[in-house]
Amino acid sequence: VILPMRPDEAAGLLIDDVDFDNSELLFGVNLPDVNFTKKKVAFRLPFPAELRPVLRTLVGGRASGPLLR
Repeated sequence: VILPMRPDEAAGLLIDDVDFDNSELLFGVNLPDVNFTKKKVAFRLPFPAELRPVLRTLVGGRASGPLLR
């Protein structure tokens, strides 16, 4: 069962939280002290290939920082 992310979890995503190699979004993994998940638990959420161009656009040429700006 894969549950959708909460809006506040998506808002807290960083560029480093997008794993293009494994097609996953990482929640609460890169900054465990600043975990935006409801239960403060780290998890990975796979994303479909259709979302890849959207994520690439959001990242742009940036190396770090918030995914959504």
